[in-house]
Amino acid sequence: MTPADWQRATTELAARDARLAALIERFPSSRLVTRGEPFQTLLRAIVGQQISMRAADAIWSRLSVAFDPRDPAAWAAAEVETLRACGLSQRKAEYVRDLASHALAGGVDPVALAALDDEGVVRVLTGVRGLGRWSAEMFLIFNLARPDVWPVGDVGLQKALCVHGWLAPGDKPRRAELVALGEPFRPWRTVATWYLWRSLDPVETIY
Repeated sequence: MTPADWQRATTELAARDARLAALIERFPSSRLVTRGEPFQTLLRAIVGQQISMRAADAIWSRLSVAFDPRDPAAWAAAEVETLRACGLSQRKAEYVRDLASHALAGGVDPVALAALDDEGVVRVLTGVRGLGRWSAEMFLIFNLARPDVWPVGDVGLQKALCVHGWLAPGDKPRRAELVALGEPFRPWRTVATWYLWRSLDPVETIY
């Protein structure tokens, strides 16, 4: 997405929904920041699985001091115990080593991934051990800057939908209901997601 795309998205979303309009007005200078390095984005996605953003940031800070985030070879050679000492679980430590080996073998090709549609990217990335749909969606948002991603499995998105009245507190919606809630925001569901995330956290989300 270009800055012009972002401006168009915020204008259209604000016209469609008063709650989103209020969030867009509340954070006038915020917009999605993408990372140019696919391997680093995927590493961060693994680190962030099923934990809070604050916890993920703390673990990432330690890991990025110990290992160069741009160097898959360093991560592939890392000892599991060293990764665990930085805060990763046993399973996540194994996942990041597997991802690094996959990257070294040419399995994270930014040109090839960029040429795929969203579901094609999801199919490729979920073929890597440790990368599920949520991680692939974070890659679509934060590396490829795809405009219409609606990560219904994201706990932060679900929480924001409750906070702002799309869902009732305590609701446990089915996937189909969450998908339906995003339909009015097409083709800018990534932008809607961004503002919903932003409403929960004073620190901008970056993977």
